Amino acid sequence: MSKKVLVVGNSPSVLQYNYGELIDTFDIVIRCNWYKILGYENHVGTKTSIWAIAIGREFMRIHEKQTSTHFLERDQDPKKMDGLWLRFSKSDRAGAMNYFNKIYGDVKHVEIPNDWYKDCIGLCCCKLALQTWKNSEVWSFGNTFHLEQKNKLGRFHYYDYHLKKSELDIHLPTDSHCMKNNKVDLEKLPIKTLEENAHEIQRKKR
Repeated sequence: MSKKVLVVGNSPSVLQYNYGELIDTFDIVIRCNWYKILGYENHVGTKTSIWAIAIGREFMRIHEKQTSTHFLERDQDPKKMDGLWLRFSKSDRAGAMNYFNKIYGDVKHVEIPNDWYKDCIGLCCCKLALQTWKNSEVWSFGNTFHLEQKNKLGRFHYYDYHLKKSELDIHLPTDSHCMKNNKVDLEKLPIKTLEENAHEIQRKKR
């Protein structure tokens, strides 16, 4: 059966749109890493079908020292979701997997291919969604990050975009993914972006 699948990224660009209700109409909603819903429902919706996470040193640091900008919301529990997509650290796959299992137990999951490690998690999700639901519509929202306006640690997300550099309270490594290349790759995929094509869904609902 054909489904409508949406990958919701964490780019600050989502704050320009009030697509929350529209997002919740998708059959499958995939969210990435440390997404936030509380307080952002109008922009990103509330539905989560699949949680995609990069499991490595960053995940371990954040999980051990959750802060006001990086923390798990109550509903971010993989046992409550339809699916879990994981990308384990390339340098310490065994250690990352053991750490995750220690926290959540042996939760069933799909592993994101190792040879996609240079892609950001949002782009990985778009590619994996196309492979998983071959006869369905795959959409993307918020997966193109700002290239110029980055914090001193290398990135901003919609949930910490309002903060000043001095207010960021967790030390993350500089983002090693090339967002410019990710944007080019995203445009090559046979997917639609909600930013440019939301009117198609809105028209069908009338």
